[in-house]
Amino acid sequence: MQGVPTIVEAGFPNLVVEDWVGFAVKSGTPKEIVDTLNQAINKALAKPEVRAALAKVGAEPAGGSKAIKRGRLTLDPATPPDDCMALVKVAGTGEKRVESLRISEIFRAHVIDTTNESFIFELTGASGKIDQFVELMRPLGLVEVSRTGVLSI
Repeated sequence: MQGVPTIVEAGFPNLVVEDWVGFAVKSGTPKEIVDTLNQAINKALAKPEVRAALAKVGAEPAGGSKAIKRGRLTLDPATPPDDCMALVKVAGTGEKRVESLRISEIFRAHVIDTTNESFIFELTGASGKIDQFVELMRPLGLVEVSRTGVLSI
């Protein structure tokens, strides 16, 4: 639209908008059915042609467990999630910088800020997953970690 500034021109160069799509089933659905659906969805999301089609529309398929990645809605209220969120700052150059990005992809961490010398990653998941990520980042130039306790809706 003419005369309307872009988000960057309006002064928000680092704005990130995220959304997610998930599947839900009726409370009380047998575990076997939930597991079967979860496995089928993950299998579909692993197919290169499905990933390519989703990438064309800007989607990043994640798949995963029976809990939704952000906010972690559990299918069984009696089993609360063990999910946390962390911001992890890593400073490094050369191969260490490349390796920190490679590891962040494996852990599905998002780069939320970057400079020529550092990255800040946002990571959600079980506390053990975050602990592992932090330990892998230590030799690569871990600077700082800020993390929440358990997150749930």
